[in-house]
Amino acid sequence: MSSRERRQARRHRPHPVATLVLTVIGLLLGPVGSAVADPAPSRTDTARTAVSDGDRPTTNAEEISPLDCPSIPPNHDPDVIATVYRVGLSMSVSDKVMLAGFEAGWVESHMNNLPCGDRDSLGVFQQRPSQGWGTPEQVMDVSYASRSFFSEAKLLEPRYPNLSAGLLADRVQRSCCPWRYDEAEGRARAMIDEARRAVGPGIPPVQDLRDFTTSGSSVATATALDGRIEVFSSDASGTTHRWQTAPADGRPGGGNWSEWTATGGPANAEIALSRTPDGRIEQFALTADALWHRFQTSLEGAWSDWTQFGPGGVDVATAVSRDGRLEIFVVHDIGIRHRWQTSPADGRPGGGGWSEWVETGGPGGSELVVDVAPDGRLEQLAVTEAATWHRFQTTIDGAWSSWGEFGPGGTDVTTVAAFDGRLEIFVAYDIGIRHRWQTSPADGRPGGGGWSEWVETGGPGAARLTMALAPGGRLEQFATTAAGVRHRYQTDLHGNWSAWSDFGPGGTDLAATRNPDGRIEVFLAVGDGTSEMQTRWHTRPADGTPGGGTWSDWGVFRAQTV
Repeated sequence: MSSRERRQARRHRPHPVATLVLTVIGLLLGPVGSAVADPAPSRTDTARTAVSDGDRPTTNAEEISPLDCPSIPPNHDPDVIATVYRVGLSMSVSDKVMLAGFEAGWVESHMNNLPCGDRDSLGVFQQRPSQGWGTPEQVMDVSYASRSFFSEAKLLEPRYPNLSAGLLADRVQRSCCPWRYDEAEGRARAMIDEARRAVGPGIPPVQDLRDFTTSGSSVATATALDGRIEVFSSDASGTTHRWQTAPADGRPGGGNWSEWTATGGPANAEIALSRTPDGRIEQFALTADALWHRFQTSLEGAWSDWTQFGPGGVDVATAVSRDGRLEIFVVHDIGIRHRWQTSPADGRPGGGGWSEWVETGGPGGSELVVDVAPDGRLEQLAVTEAATWHRFQTTIDGAWSSWGEFGPGGTDVTTVAAFDGRLEIFVAYDIGIRHRWQTSPADGRPGGGGWSEWVETGGPGAARLTMALAPGGRLEQFATTAAGVRHRYQTDLHGNWSAWSDFGPGGTDLAATRNPDGRIEVFLAVGDGTSEMQTRWHTRPADGTPGGGTWSDWGVFRAQTV
């Protein structure tokens, strides 16, 4: 029985200066010293319903009433700037958003984690708990405060694309003096350079790591360094490959496509892809008998031959560690094996060196997925009909927890990261799809962040699942069964979803990816003993419109050949 057959069988404005002390400080320190007395942040209305100061209830935070700061340190705290920078990297923020964060941090606190401020303002960004920024303890957590700032800035950036970094910072902070932030640009850039040196070069953003993380499927996609989509498939005819000959930069339906090319890999295999730090794609193909491997020998697209890489199994998943090493996981009948590069393959095709295979325990015969926490630790989920199991790295690039039961079972599992870095999990089972998510990002808290309860979403039972990230950070979900493809999408960035709707004909597997211009493209393996594949794509991007962007009709991407 093939691996696919087995899979199918299992199926904030506070008020002006209030004290003479703060006035004197403002005169002495200029625009920086006024940061504590000037308005501190309140939650922007783009993400949540705006509530004026007078409308907000009194909270315990206001009862705390932190003292006004007698002074602000003249220099920044190196640990603070490193933390803010790391969080920005983990959220894959743009250069403008990163600069906005550092400008705001300098203006508000000289990049120090202040335990004081005007009214209840606290921390690096002088965020006010009474204005919805979190508890006092949370806003004094530099990682939490940074993520809150960057989350708001990421929401605002596409809505106000012509704003400078400083004016973007002001939109987040809602200050009385918008010019202050741009005046801090030089200092902010110097701190960013210092933080970059401290954190170290060559560490990819977590979102990039996620782009290199895949689970076994009969159809898989990867994105080349220049933005071209590449599609890989395996069916009864063998393993094949097709790619865009030019990136789809605003051209509906994509750049032109090559013909399908047979790669010589195994038939009816589960395909998983990954990418090395220098950008080369690596491909793994798993059958019941063996795991096969090939890799690009150059960035221009040449490939190695296939070689046997390990014993067979029923599912395969790839991931990339924080330092750029590839990691491979294979499910077999009685457990899950793990193999990893002992050093990154930095420009060495097929290089890096590999460990031996190690048994991790875990459920045999399961559906497997690996994802990346905001701090770069890997998290792993495995689903059987009986239960969902979970384990996670307790240190970055290091040790793992034991496997723990995480929820009821199912037939397929997929994960995705929300715009703020929280992991979200979807499990298909016999009559629908369940959903569970982190209630806060796991910023350095192994296995942490806290998790919601499981929620029923409806949707088709025993479906194959895939996710896509729309422009602006909303999630879109696709699920296929033999009866049809179903689709739903987030109506905002904070967890609300549309109803499920019909999206297309049925199939056995599917994949979704995004073109460089933001348009999502879906690839569907029709199955039923054929090698036919269909595709549907956004003819224009969903520019911040929930469920928006218009869709093409379905078109044949590969004609029936078997």
